[in-house]
Amino acid sequence: MEEDIRKENVLPNAFIPHYSTKCLFTTLERLNTDTLYQLCVRWTQSVNTQPHVPEESIYTQQGLGKKLVKEIKELRKNPRSQKSDIIRKIIYEYWPNGLNILQHAQLDCQLILDEPDQSSWLFSRITNAQGNAFCPDVDPQLFAQDMASKLADLYITHVYILKHPSLSMHIIRVQVFDLNHQAGVLDSTQPQFTSHKPYFVCLPNESSYIFHSVNSNDIAYDMIMQTIEQCLPEQEQNQLCLHTPSDQKQIASLETMFTLKGNSRVANSLGIWTPYADGTIDVPPLGALEKHSTLQQQVNDEKDDGSNAKLRKLANLRFQGNVEAPLKDGTESKNNNGSKKRKFTAIEDDVDTQEKKVKLSFASRTPLQYSEFIIQENIKQDQPESRSNIKLKFSGSDVFGGLHELAASTRDPNGMILNPAEIPNWLTGEEGATSGHIRDGKFHSN
Repeated sequence: MEEDIRKENVLPNAFIPHYSTKCLFTTLERLNTDTLYQLCVRWTQSVNTQPHVPEESIYTQQGLGKKLVKEIKELRKNPRSQKSDIIRKIIYEYWPNGLNILQHAQLDCQLILDEPDQSSWLFSRITNAQGNAFCPDVDPQLFAQDMASKLADLYITHVYILKHPSLSMHIIRVQVFDLNHQAGVLDSTQPQFTSHKPYFVCLPNESSYIFHSVNSNDIAYDMIMQTIEQCLPEQEQNQLCLHTPSDQKQIASLETMFTLKGNSRVANSLGIWTPYADGTIDVPPLGALEKHSTLQQQVNDEKDDGSNAKLRKLANLRFQGNVEAPLKDGTESKNNNGSKKRKFTAIEDDVDTQEKKVKLSFASRTPLQYSEFIIQENIKQDQPESRSNIKLKFSGSDVFGGLHELAASTRDPNGMILNPAEIPNWLTGEEGATSGHIRDGKFHSN
């Protein structure tokens, strides 16, 4: 009987939640036009997301799907068509009864993929009985099913899982609902369920960390976190737990979180060591900076343009592991990690575009929005315990990208805000940490 109740509390993909037309329009508006086109075509190919066929329609389900695809392609080719055109077709023509819960899950996950810097993420460390980091063997599909089963004892539940197309991890969307006991009693038009805000869990492969949404002061948050812990693989005499540091700062970029806490070796090869993670060079890493192979190659390929220019190249080397100049022309290039970096043409040569061009040339591989360092150095030699307590806080869309820009902002060594030859490695992003303290000249991550 318990199993039957549990299954009833797991909503089927075909369930249509009650959302106003305005709310649905706002959700669809957040996605770009090409994504909406692709989703519409994809929905006609899935049994669970077919467009609604009215009773009086002359079309079969298959025929309506073909009609939708044809109209979508025509809209896509029409230079006068706008995003609102496809949104109106979705809301009023093809899915007039509303989108089902599977479609809402796909919309939310697609938004994470299209706008990876628009969310907020925290991490939790998986630890064993001794409190040490532990990397369990997690089957994402079974994990998601187990979550749905356990949460169904507490809430009406829907769980959706998606493999990230480019990162080695899975994204799980969890949404729980409460029964609306007033529905059908006072007002039959009220929704039967009231929903909590969707919650996201990311399972990176072969990692001792998971990433998840930020606590929204919702009572369901604690329940979901407890359920995640319960769904970790059982180990004999080695109970696994989740530890979520209370002082960690939110990270807006999922790719940054994956780089720092996933299974990528890039996390330990940031700043000047970036080319080693990319495998683009293979030289001893302890040589003098001015003799670094990438710097020497650049110097040999062009005329010596003075020590000032070398300082700017040194700044690029310290922060990004290369000495490339800011992008000037073309359409797009690729960073060392394979991600695309926008280039601007001379036609776009205006003030706003020039600012964007400069920002892109200094963009970090792992953009962080907040970083904090505490400098604890000895003040009096005869009093070893007498130490400074200087706190440095940085905030912005890309902290280390901003510091890089400051270090390369002028060719005059005397006018430099940050001298790239003297800046410590923990201010170049090399340590890849959001916070830490410096004691006796050595960096220690919090």
